[in-house]
Amino acid sequence: VAQQMVDEFPEMDFLGWLDQARQSQQIGIHMVRGGANHSWEESGTLDLLQSWEREQADPKLFSFHTLPQAGHWVHIDDPKGLLAAVESIHKR
Repeated sequence: VAQQMVDEFPEMDFLGWLDQARQSQQIGIHMVRGGANHSWEESGTLDLLQSWEREQADPKLFSFHTLPQAGHWVHIDDPKGLLAAVESIHKR
């Protein structure tokens, strides 16, 4: 099962799912990315997510946080930064 999940991962449309959830305005979406993970920039995902954040008037519904020194594993690379991002979400 695990190998099947890995094999199918590139075919998944996570951005499509996120966009549907974002447009429904029924749940808040709060994303955290590692700034040292450049795959977001290379794929165009970063530009798309930043445009969604600019479009959203209510930061309780969509927000995007970047931890500049973290790579893919934000919880390992910058746990204090991740905690600060989560705390900032809950203070809104």
